[in-house]
Amino acid sequence: SFAETVSNKETYKNMGKTIYKGRNELKEIEYDGICMVIKSFRIPNLINRIAYGLFRSSKAERSYDYALLLMEKGIGTPTPIGYYTRRKWFLFSESWYVCEKSKCLHTYKDLIKGDFPNTEKIVRSIAALTADMHKKGMLHKDWSRGNILFNDTPNGVELEIIDLNRIRFHKIGMQE
Repeated sequence: SFAETVSNKETYKNMGKTIYKGRNELKEIEYDGICMVIKSFRIPNLINRIAYGLFRSSKAERSYDYALLLMEKGIGTPTPIGYYTRRKWFLFSESWYVCEKSKCLHTYKDLIKGDFPNTEKIVRSIAALTADMHKKGMLHKDWSRGNILFNDTPNGVELEIIDLNRIRFHKIGMQE
């Protein structure tokens, strides 16, 4: 299966194109004609390995579940495909999140560095999305320049949000 292919360390190491490698690793691959991104989460410290093994969902599982919730509430995010979490006994071991590659070509980081003719319209769209998410009880705890994707099209600004595992769902007050 696809999950077994991705979770085989040697196979995973040689598949696709690495598009980011830091604390986590992102790979772009094509599988059955679908262009997708696989996020491999780093293995956490022992305390978190116990917590993710026994009490909490893995970051990959939360990414998948939260993507479905965002889509249900009309918030753009790349289409989730699945996740895989490996545990050994009661310890969390590894996890991967898989989604379709976003059709949005730019990040907010590009907007700051680039020369976009509709910068104000794009920024206003991002601000409106942020307000809408807060109104719907969603707080993205990693709202950084690389996690906001956009396209400026003749039909308006398309936005997608990534890196979802830290989103919190609760009533957002003005103070927060």
